[in-house]
Amino acid sequence: MIKEQGVVVQLEGEFAWVETSIKSTCSSCAAKSNCGTSAIASAVAGKSVVNKVVNHLNAENGAVVEIGIAEDTIVSGAFYMYILPLITAMFFAFSAQYWLANLIEVTEPMVILLPLQVAHWVSIWPS
Repeated sequence: MIKEQGVVVQLEGEFAWVETSIKSTCSSCAAKSNCGTSAIASAVAGKSVVNKVVNHLNAENGAVVEIGIAEDTIVSGAFYMYILPLITAMFFAFSAQYWLANLIEVTEPMVILLPLQVAHWVSIWPS
């Protein structure tokens, strides 16, 4: 379980809003000058995130509490955010290539111009 300490900033029924600060260990890394991650970490350093959690401890406003998230939740979240869209895109690309090749003759200029036409339709679509 990944744990983080935070401060209760608001109570809402059985829930508590807990504010945690974003931390980075990039400042102690020897390779931070050659790493793009440290640039991103410095941009979000010092900021905070407010999470809505179930208040099992009956904590009051201002109380320091520890919240956690299970590793399997992080792994499944990463799957849904990264792997599933990739698999879906590959499935539709292969399906479209197979079905379009059987229905119409797909030439290279059609493949090049179709995204441009779709972008044009999206740009003129009424808001």
